[in-house]
Amino acid sequence: MRLAVFGATGISGRLLVQQALAQGHEVRAYARNPAKLDTTCPGLQVVPGDIEDLPAIRQALAGADAVISLLGPTGRTRGHPVCRGMINIITAVRQHQAR
Repeated sequence: MRLAVFGATGISGRLLVQQALAQGHEVRAYARNPAKLDTTCPGLQVVPGDIEDLPAIRQALAGADAVISLLGPTGRTRGHPVCRGMINIITAVRQHQAR
């Protein structure tokens, strides 16, 4: 299965990516800071981007069978970027008809 993962650089996200790869899934990790992930792992594609960038999110979801979001507030941001990001992810999921 081809998975698109948002929030892949957090503690839970990195664990999910590791488990998905170990089970043979292809993972496309959308990350604001790609340096937090091991980009040499077979089956892992890291896509740099911001959760407020709808065109980049659409591109990251292309070909995905399923989308997993582990986004959460970090306490270092103002406003509600996770809410805006989830709206963008849901919009892109509906357009790509992913699960």
